[in-house]
Amino acid sequence: RVIMFWYIRFDISVAMMSGFESTLPREWMVTMIEYCDAQRTQFPSDLQLKVEYYAFTIRLISWDLSNLYGRRRRGELSDKSFLEEHRHTANRIFEWRNNLEPAVIDPSYVVTDLGHEQPSAAGEVINPRTQYLYRVPLFTMTILRTECNSIILMHMSQNPTVPHQEATEEMKGYALEICEIFAAI
Repeated sequence: RVIMFWYIRFDISVAMMSGFESTLPREWMVTMIEYCDAQRTQFPSDLQLKVEYYAFTIRLISWDLSNLYGRRRRGELSDKSFLEEHRHTANRIFEWRNNLEPAVIDPSYVVTDLGHEQPSAAGEVINPRTQYLYRVPLFTMTILRTECNSIILMHMSQNPTVPHQEATEEMKGYALEICEIFAAI
């Protein structure tokens, strides 16, 4: 499953950069989500299975985004169809981000002592944020949080209906959170 997870990430990245469709069928992600969902139901205390479920779910959203952007670049979607799919996908991203089950964002796994933390210099923009920095076995959720924010940034930049200045202001918060998490790591 780990190899599949990383290959899917690679395949989607290449597809997004090239404008071509992913080489992996969508059904692969759906199958992995169904497998993880069945396993987490069977083994409800297994955090790793819960994390994998969310990891494959965000991969499916990324896969759908990649194909949405590719179809748009190739002229296969009308502006109206693109806008409808863009809104639908944006809703899925925010549902993923805002509806994580409590076990995978358990505050008892939050890193509270960075050890290397230095006092902030006057005027420093980035301060390490530990709110989303989890220790093992939830560290992957830290990565998935930053990845979700990156997906939000990319998706917002592709929204033709939001004025650039308005989008830029909202995007700053997501970008800053990514920077704060990286500073904490």
